[in-house]
Amino acid sequence: MPIQYIDVFDAIRVIRKAGGVLVLAHPGQFNNCEAVTGWVAAGLDSKELK
Repeated sequence: MPIQYIDVFDAIRVIRKAGGVLVLAHPGQFNNCEAVTGWVAAGLDSKELK
């Protein structure tokens, strides 16, 4: 069965609204390193170290 993910910006918005802390686990696993700058601007707090 295909996996469907919530839009990352929607997830950031909901987690921030709930008072959560956003940490990106496994950076680069999905070849998404270039997107991290945009996620930080949207509210990403930190990322897991490799």
